[in-house]
Amino acid sequence: AYNRADLQMKKACRLRDNLRKLKNIYENEKRVYLESIVQEIEILFHIYSGRLMQSYQQGLGIFIENDGNTIAFNETPGNVYDAVFSMSSGQLSALVLSFTLALNKRYAKHSLLLVDDPVQTLDDINVAGFIELLRTEFADRQVIMSTHEDRMSAYFRYKYKKYGMSASRINFMEEASPVITRQLT
Repeated sequence: AYNRADLQMKKACRLRDNLRKLKNIYENEKRVYLESIVQEIEILFHIYSGRLMQSYQQGLGIFIENDGNTIAFNETPGNVYDAVFSMSSGQLSALVLSFTLALNKRYAKHSLLLVDDPVQTLDDINVAGFIELLRTEFADRQVIMSTHEDRMSAYFRYKYKKYGMSASRINFMEEASPVITRQLT
């Protein structure tokens, strides 16, 4: 019984050691991956966050940093306090848009950019920054954007057309209305 228990204990110790090795490999790979992402998008993210968050820090932008385990968004480099915890919902939306656009600019393998209702929580100055960012930095992309706000849709189309870029609108409610009417009658 002792020999069997001793053998099980040795197997458990080997298993524990193997799991520790796997955990170390995982942690190291995660650290390297986060470092590479931050390094590859930090400048784009900083610029985009400044353009999308003009009313936050006077448009100076947010810094993205990695401590080996997590990504943090700081007002100043090396700050230990993550700015995410003091942002409004509109600022958080702009931060997420900045991060997503930086990732898309760096890693996209196609020319299609889908954006779902980005203006819902942005104030007007940040909406203007957003459309200018899309118009200038993503001119090589086919942008499909959904919004519930006709005024913003008209503004987006105006800005694109003013600079000789094509833009169109599809109102799904208008498109569906005849079909719905036929089905009801």
